[in-house]
Amino acid sequence: MARLIVPVITLLLSFFAVYLYLDMPATALVGSTEGQWLTVGHLMLPLSFLCVHLTNRRYGPAYAFAQVVLGLAASAAFVKFAVPQLSDVMPFKIVPDLRVAFAFGGAFLLASFLSIVVFDGARGPRWWMAPLLGMVSGVLF
Repeated sequence: MARLIVPVITLLLSFFAVYLYLDMPATALVGSTEGQWLTVGHLMLPLSFLCVHLTNRRYGPAYAFAQVVLGLAASAAFVKFAVPQLSDVMPFKIVPDLRVAFAFGGAFLLASFLSIVVFDGARGPRWWMAPLLGMVSGVLF
């Protein structure tokens, strides 16, 4: 269990970074801010999958599943219990809505589980094949 402290904290930090930069448009790739269909948060989302893949590579799929479940449980507990107190102190735009937070959590849970299964099934002599297929399957889901 102690081995999961650093991976879960890393996953939580990547979740926080994705949410924090969700409103910042990626003007370097899009060129203008009028559409805002691509944000820095969208570009940082694969970092969350990278955290899961690094745990899967080092400790195996059981630890990667545990990392995802513990990370999402900690995020859900934060949203459920800390957000009502934070909404009085912080602007409403920064504090996530419960519906949005649980939708993101459910989608990330399913995509991560698919990614972990594909990553574990694609292990083999080519070191780059498992991370590539795992990342593609998770991001496209």
